[in-house]
Amino acid sequence: DVLLKFEGGYTEYKAECLLHLLGDRWKIVVDELRSIGFIRFDPKKAVYKVPTIWQKGLTMKRGKSFNV
Repeated sequence: DVLLKFEGGYTEYKAECLLHLLGDRWKIVVDELRSIGFIRFDPKKAVYKVPTIWQKGLTMKRGKSFNV
């Protein structure tokens, strides 16, 4: 399951990190995740963020996952 790939991870991701995490089809996967409200894009910071409602259930750490 794609959502479980985020379990124990961070709440913010740059595109390069999502490529590493989700593979070559990351853009398609992220579009699907955006459609269900799991992730959103912050254009000011150029990062993808997981909303608070999902963070606790997946034991996510607040912060940025910018290291690939």
